[in-house]
Amino acid sequence: MFAMISLYICIEYAIKEERAKEVIMLSIKQFEEKDLPYALTLLKEEYLEASQDYTRFFAFDSTKKKLEDLLSELYQKNPYQYTIYEGDQMVGFLMGYVLPKLWGNYDGFYSPLHGHAIKKSYKKKGYQLLYQHLAKELVDTSILSHAITLYYEDDLSMNTWFHLGFGLRLIDSYKKIDRVGNLKDKTDLSIEQVNLNDLKKLAPLIKAFQEYFEESPLFMKRAQEDPLKDYATFLKQRNHYLYSLKSGREPVALMKLRPRGENYLTSDPKSIHICGLYVQESMQSKGLASGFLNLVEAEMSQLGYELLGVDFESFNIKGANFWHKHFQPYTYTLTRRIDEQILENK
Repeated sequence: MFAMISLYICIEYAIKEERAKEVIMLSIKQFEEKDLPYALTLLKEEYLEASQDYTRFFAFDSTKKKLEDLLSELYQKNPYQYTIYEGDQMVGFLMGYVLPKLWGNYDGFYSPLHGHAIKKSYKKKGYQLLYQHLAKELVDTSILSHAITLYYEDDLSMNTWFHLGFGLRLIDSYKKIDRVGNLKDKTDLSIEQVNLNDLKKLAPLIKAFQEYFEESPLFMKRAQEDPLKDYATFLKQRNHYLYSLKSGREPVALMKLRPRGENYLTSDPKSIHICGLYVQESMQSKGLASGFLNLVEAEMSQLGYELLGVDFESFNIKGANFWHKHFQPYTYTLTRRIDEQILENK
């Protein structure tokens, strides 16, 4: 009996000691330039762990230089950056940048995939402490929309941020380019790469695409006064592509692709990213989007690309249903919006 009591006391003491260690030993510091190399090491550890679930990821070395540049740029241009230490050992960091009028009339803060990393044994407590510290600074400066991108399979981090009041908004997905371009028996359909001279022919589709995002349940205001001008700017950039699917001579769908997606994982030159797909409403639910995707994949394969990515809103019901059929998620972007009434007494 005495032995059991002694064991209980020892266990209780160990628990209290561990809790005390978390409170006393974990400290938050301003991120400094000297922290960049170890921040890169932490990012590499998370990448290698994630790549066990995503066998189609490119080798880390193929994205390392781009990651170094992005991390350095994030450090140099943004004031919101912190590390968390246990004693004199850095175990994690969190940084990001400010986006003007993000999802409303107030500015927002976004921490991309390369803007944070924490050693696994410290993730829950580390993220809690870092966000608590950071969120106060953000709200004090009227930055009310907060966002962070996490690996899809990182349940520990995901659960931690869910409990911090965040919810899902954006999904990044990918697939290997392995399709044979065909439209089965739809012989009246053809694909065409659009150039600047042909852009006006797509004006009705582009307008319908913009309006689609303002409908329920998306409610995403598209502020472009001249979307054709935006598309023209897009096409003038290197390795940016716009394709149309035509029924006879009439365009019935469009697809936009660019070299880089929403995070550093898509920076490899052998990857290409879909940044827009729309099928004319009267032509939807006929399998055209899948056929269109097949044809565009064939085009991209001929250009030397091996991996195809896409990002989309989780509440885009039609789009999400389609993309989930063909692509595998690899990151989630979670968001939280602070009630602006909190500013009334500040």
